[in-house]
Amino acid sequence: MNTPRIRPHFLMVNLKRKTYIPTNQIIMLEGAGNYTIVHLRYQQKKLYAKCIRVFEEMLLPEGFIRVHRGFIINPQFVLNYDTTTCLVSLRNNLQAPVSRRKKEGLTSLFGNP
Repeated sequence: MNTPRIRPHFLMVNLKRKTYIPTNQIIMLEGAGNYTIVHLRYQQKKLYAKCIRVFEEMLLPEGFIRVHRGFIINPQFVLNYDTTTCLVSLRNNLQAPVSRRKKEGLTSLFGNP
């Protein structure tokens, strides 16, 4: 009898150890060269030795949005989107810049202030 496998919210492999992080805990991912800083709830940060593109492939189906070359955000944690400065304000006093090409899509998604 085949039982369906329950897929974890998020899987990262770090030094041959499997680390699971629920997607509802991730506020934003910030690319830093070949590393990615994952900003979590409760002021936590984790650094992973993978480029942001690897995480993008896993998180876009979960509803995350790539707003800039170096930033992926969780729309659940968006507080404000300022179209004049092209900045998205998130929980924990985090901000992510929005690229010119993504500006119009985010304006339609989050509205104009």
